[in-house]
Amino acid sequence: MKKTVYQLVAPYRFKAVKKNLSLREGEVLVRPTKGSICAADVRYFTGARRPEALKSKLPMALIHEGIGVVENPNGAERFRPKDRVVVVPAVPGYVHLTGRITSREECCPACRTGGVGENHCRNIKFLSSGFDGLCQDLMDHPSDCLQPIPDEVPDNHAVLSELLSVAYNAASRLPEDLGGAQVCVMGDGPMGYIVASVIKQFRDPGPSNLHLVGTDYEKMARFDFATCYNVHTENLSNILPPMDYAFECVGGIFAEDAINFAIDYANPGATLFLLGVSEKNVPVNTRDILEKGITLFGVSRSPKEDYPPVLESLKDPVFQDRLSRLIHPEEFVIRNVQDLKRAFNFTAAKDYWGKVILKFDW
Repeated sequence: MKKTVYQLVAPYRFKAVKKNLSLREGEVLVRPTKGSICAADVRYFTGARRPEALKSKLPMALIHEGIGVVENPNGAERFRPKDRVVVVPAVPGYVHLTGRITSREECCPACRTGGVGENHCRNIKFLSSGFDGLCQDLMDHPSDCLQPIPDEVPDNHAVLSELLSVAYNAASRLPEDLGGAQVCVMGDGPMGYIVASVIKQFRDPGPSNLHLVGTDYEKMARFDFATCYNVHTENLSNILPPMDYAFECVGGIFAEDAINFAIDYANPGATLFLLGVSEKNVPVNTRDILEKGITLFGVSRSPKEDYPPVLESLKDPVFQDRLSRLIHPEEFVIRNVQDLKRAFNFTAAKDYWGKVILKFDW
């Protein structure tokens, strides 16, 4: 059997490539139907990654946030043809290296019982990061890394589940009962909105305990379930309570400002979750980290176990309505590499807010 893979072969250049496809035991044949463009995909497309990363990872198919339908369950009893599934892009070593690694315990310290989590697996295979993502007409994927989509969850919301699962991985580390703890999200972009929405959904702090620090009043208006502050126009030293938990969702060249802001406003013993991605090293105020006893916790990707609670929560019409604000109204239908390039050029221009959805019709 053959499949067509739409690979990024160089910055701004896609190419359709025919590849052999043969299902191994434990793999399911999936037809990708929808995806969303991540900031990491854009960095590859525009050549903004480090040259050594581009050299080692290209060519490859982009998109790791997405869903599909089952074409052939290949013996996987929990799936039937035409089932809608979320494609979990993080495939730990004990799943994709079955010939060499036989268990979680054997895989790596992250995967072992009590480890930090298989999303930090040393042997991980992550789609659109050195391995072909969802830009292909058919894909073979481990059944363990597919999640069924409940009937109540629309496609465009299910596409968001990968990003939601990353936010859930961080937010689930908050105490079940926040009490009077002050929680702050830094960043009014899509990641900040996702994280704030997940905290609201799973921990339900009131607006007086959930804070959003951003830079754009129009973007911040969407966060009507939190108390919002504009770091450029307001004197926050007089109005922002000291933080017990902070979530940095900025990344890039402004990550330094966001992280050091959180350190400045942190209570002693506070926890700072880092979710923003930066290509360069970020200088941080270690003196106050030491003085206040602040814990920094890095969150990258998410394990497959984080998807079921996210998909269950997506049945909630209130949560669906909140997330609908994030979905860009223009859906890009992708039939060829020209359509794909148009969608990526639109996303790279950054003249919009939200998540761009691709409908695959190869």
